[in-house]
Amino acid sequence: MAVDDPPGDVEPAPPETPGRPPWRDHAACLGADPELFYARTGDLLTIRAAQAVCAGCEVRAECLADALARGEKFGVWGGLTPGDRRRLRRQLGASLPDRLGCETMTG
Repeated sequence: MAVDDPPGDVEPAPPETPGRPPWRDHAACLGADPELFYARTGDLLTIRAAQAVCAGCEVRAECLADALARGEKFGVWGGLTPGDRRRLRRQLGASLPDRLGCETMTG
């Protein structure tokens, strides 16, 4: 075993991808088929499946805050559809990402 090798069965954390926020390396959707999160309008079965993945995600809040900060118009992010995010923006106003208190791509 080399000096830099982790002991036993412990694997080192994956390196961060440049230009991508660190929270994405911990997302429940990492490695999932992206099409799951970009369902056609009205495809409730696929939308619910994507939301189920998000429901158990440890970085769901960060994902949602990032999508809101970037004005993401498509797909399920942080468990919310584009319509859900529009309603949330209207309810909470322009300071929404700050009010969520989450790290985004710039944070």
